[in-house]
Amino acid sequence: MFRTIKAFFQAMLIFIAIAALVAAYARYVEPHRLTSAELAVENNKASAGFGGITVAVFADTHFGKHYTLKNFEKAVSLINSGNPDMILFCGDLIDDFSKYEGDVDEISKALSQLSAPMGKFAVCGNHDHGGGARHAYSDIMENGGFAVLRNEFVLFEDAGIRLFGLDDFLLGSGSTGIVREAADESCFNIVICHEPDIVDGLLDCSVDLMAAGHSHGGQVNLFGYRHTFQPRYGRNYFKGAYTSDNAPHTVLYVNPGLGTTKMPFRLMAPPEVTFIAIVTGKA
Repeated sequence: MFRTIKAFFQAMLIFIAIAALVAAYARYVEPHRLTSAELAVENNKASAGFGGITVAVFADTHFGKHYTLKNFEKAVSLINSGNPDMILFCGDLIDDFSKYEGDVDEISKALSQLSAPMGKFAVCGNHDHGGGARHAYSDIMENGGFAVLRNEFVLFEDAGIRLFGLDDFLLGSGSTGIVREAADESCFNIVICHEPDIVDGLLDCSVDLMAAGHSHGGQVNLFGYRHTFQPRYGRNYFKGAYTSDNAPHTVLYVNPGLGTTKMPFRLMAPPEVTFIAIVTGKA
């Protein structure tokens, strides 16, 4: 009997020690373990002179107490090291604008250090509409050299690319209408939207690539548990690449983001910058 009790307490101590180590790792290590991912997507509609481009994608910085400009310096260096032709930000810049104590001009200054010859583009996330950030967000991003797309598109005629940016669907005025109206089958159509599940409403359109954020890759993944419980519009797709079996074989990439929200933990969902190579495919 005594041995059984002793074994039980030993097992409990081991469990508590392991849990403490996992918690410490999730709090102090993984949120700062910046990673990069690479993906190649074929452009079968490219002109003969198209030599391919690299698109850098990041999302969900959630600037605040737990994600600072110092953290972001690493992301800036990583993005610039990839020499991207285009940079896309998928929303959620500041975690809670109403409580943010930092200098937003410094965020703009950091964003301005990112370089991409074809341009830098952003869409709004739900946190960019909440907390009084609705109007400030555009100023911060534009002062950092980003064009904020709200249900509109940009045509890169020489590259045969149309880039669509959709507003946030939770607190903004997100709509797929512009994609339905202007997606041209002769172009390589890219959509950026904060919420990944919106792709399900675009599978009958000529969308070749969509980039999103929102889900944080689950942020905390343990025994099938994700602390965010997959937020609305982030329940079908939460991390990485997904290819649909529709006619254009739409590729969705969900970037896990850089910062955290609600709790300053990440587990099996390290922060990530994604480099998507759009390469010449077989016609």
